[in-house]
Amino acid sequence: AWFGGFLAGASAGVAWGRAVANRTVRPAAPWMVNGQGLASVADARSAALAALRSLDGKSHGRLAVEYGSARFEVAGGVGGGMVCHRNADATNEGSWAVLARSEGVADESVEVPMGAASGYIPVRFVHDVASVEIALEEFLKNPESSSFGPGWLTGNEAEATRLTTH
Repeated sequence: AWFGGFLAGASAGVAWGRAVANRTVRPAAPWMVNGQGLASVADARSAALAALRSLDGKSHGRLAVEYGSARFEVAGGVGGGMVCHRNADATNEGSWAVLARSEGVADESVEVPMGAASGYIPVRFVHDVASVEIALEEFLKNPESSSFGPGWLTGNEAEATRLTTH
């Protein structure tokens, strides 16, 4: 009886060793769109544009696109306007940038809904879908760039306009 137990245990050990040697580890998806892992920039672009165009400010009020530690966020809705933020390293809370309009706009604030929450945002930070699509394309081309261009503002204004739920 002891010999049968020895053979069974040895066979199980050999099978376990072969299974461990033959297992493959999948790398994590480099792109994430609203928590969904995607393998290519083309897949990320398609998913992000579809999600962006479906933002309604209520049930779909946010978009988050991630590449490594870089992050692109949009809050709001297609009809009511959107606020857009990006970061080359989301672990650094102080390095967010907000997309701003440079042309003359009224010095007033508008309410931007984000699902159950909302915030009053200066009009110069509220954009239509076409402007946000351009910003998204720039992010997809070079997500880890820390130089965002002239339309982006960093510092207190960027931090104050982020609509967070935590």
